[in-house]
Amino acid sequence: MVYGICNHGYTFFEMFSALAKSFLKNTTLNLTGSQASLLLRVAENKFLAYILIGTCAASLDVGIFVFLHEWVNVKSLICHSISVPISALFSFSVNAYLNFKKTDLLLSRFFSFSVVIGIGYLLGFVIIFVVDSVLQFGGTAGKLTSLPFVATLQFYLNSKTTFKD
Repeated sequence: MVYGICNHGYTFFEMFSALAKSFLKNTTLNLTGSQASLLLRVAENKFLAYILIGTCAASLDVGIFVFLHEWVNVKSLICHSISVPISALFSFSVNAYLNFKKTDLLLSRFFSFSVVIGIGYLLGFVIIFVVDSVLQFGGTAGKLTSLPFVATLQFYLNSKTTFKD
């Protein structure tokens, strides 16, 4: 199905935008022009799509990790070594085909994507270390604090390198 979408020249978000426009024309809701405009901008926003895809990838990562570690009793570092590459492949594939609509030079783009993932990992590590060890707010607070910074940096880097026009 993904290939059919790309071969027809429409991205997932172009189709979503068209559905949003259709919904706005046919809705019985009393929306002002600015509210309708805001809904359309949200539907067409690649950054929001990137966040949604990243959320799905992170959920996949954690789900695989928990399944293997808690239910199958695989050691944590092995679980991490399995779940991160699977979620990265998912994220790269969905972003390449549906969000940024870039299907050429996939091996080169994947290498670039992997470097961006590594940079994001290092930024997250630093933020978690500072929030946990220096500020003494705890590791979970550090992880949650790091997410918007890492997501923004990775979106910027991927849109300028991995998926640039």
